[in-house]
Amino acid sequence: MNTSIQTYLANLSKVFVAILCLSVPSLIAQVTNTEPKNYSIKNLHLPDFDDVTVKGMKVSPQPSTYSDSGQGPLSLDAPGTSFSASVPMPSASTTSNKSEFVIAPIPFYSPSIGFGVALGAAYIYNPGFAGTNSAPWITGVGGFYSDNGSWGAGAGHKMSWNDDKWRAFGAIAHANLNYDFFGIGSGAGDNGRSIPLRQRATAGVVEILRGVGNHWYVGGRYVVAQVHTSIDTSDPDVPPAFASIPIGMDTRLSAAGLHVQRDSRDSSFYPTRGALFDVEANFFDPAFGSDFTFQSYGIAYNHYLPIATNQVLALRGMANAASGDAPFFALPSFGAHADLRGYTPGRYRDKMMFAVQAEYRWRFTKRFGLVAFAGVGGVAPELDQFDTLLPSIGTGLRYVLAEKNNVSLRFDAAWGRHDQAFYIGVGEAF
Repeated sequence: MNTSIQTYLANLSKVFVAILCLSVPSLIAQVTNTEPKNYSIKNLHLPDFDDVTVKGMKVSPQPSTYSDSGQGPLSLDAPGTSFSASVPMPSASTTSNKSEFVIAPIPFYSPSIGFGVALGAAYIYNPGFAGTNSAPWITGVGGFYSDNGSWGAGAGHKMSWNDDKWRAFGAIAHANLNYDFFGIGSGAGDNGRSIPLRQRATAGVVEILRGVGNHWYVGGRYVVAQVHTSIDTSDPDVPPAFASIPIGMDTRLSAAGLHVQRDSRDSSFYPTRGALFDVEANFFDPAFGSDFTFQSYGIAYNHYLPIATNQVLALRGMANAASGDAPFFALPSFGAHADLRGYTPGRYRDKMMFAVQAEYRWRFTKRFGLVAFAGVGGVAPELDQFDTLLPSIGTGLRYVLAEKNNVSLRFDAAWGRHDQAFYIGVGEAF
């Protein structure tokens, strides 16, 4: 739901998905048919599809359950993309007094949404009234289009003022996506079976933090999303039983959240020393306008060590969890962010997720650099059930796109348990 450098147009090839992942862990609730009248999930009676398979996977609209095999119910998560173009959002206390405009048109390929092109633009600047110690401000927009008809657009702004005693962030996005999704659990990810979906979503987030001394920040946030998800009955792989029943799901998700952060990095764009500690808790409840009642939690720690001239070792550990009456695609999953590169977005998800990784960064000229990274993670329904570990290894090239603020264009190749993926992005992975 969050990444370091507050992914601004994160996953620019799928801008809205990043904003949703940054702010919304859930996108599903009430079920409707093609008639104007709406029906809730509890009141909707569907035929038994236990004998129907799509792309080799048995599909059932029954309530969420978990099995030892890991082949649980399907997750309606936003798909993510193997290509992520991210314009970084500043969150460190280090300031840059040099204004700079960054624009990145990026072609991409995603196993979720196909070939496409993304465009992101951001303006990095430091208003004089914000104070000399405030982090750089960023205002930006972005969008994407892919050859399977998926598209999206979003805009956001982040700022700090009063010498970085206050920080604020806001974003809004909309997208229409056509993609395949997988089941829940590591067993479902290993099987690699999927079903085609269409998803239309609009989401927004606002957040404000207050500095409380010694690099600590505490604050609150509000998240809202409206999403419609349906089975793509035009797909030739969908059996006739589904093609004759126009199933659609609509929901509103709203949450109030808490955010605690300690940020001692020397830079928000290319840190060489210091650390970033981040904790979030989001509470989805009817009192805040949500159709579902559940909680989502996240914790992450990044550490940066200078090991030689122009060489940095970056370390990251993270964990996410969902509890309560969380919809299936509210569950944590790999692929939306840079934790465990080399995995198809949404292929591995469950109630709990963790990942640790290390990345070696070497700037061998003023403009060019190389990286090598490796990590391991997993998903599980309970804390004591992480029985399958997911490895990740890869390498990449960096080109300094915005020299004044040290913002790089990154090209990464990564290998996971079953997949390999290529990434193009703006800003470091973490």
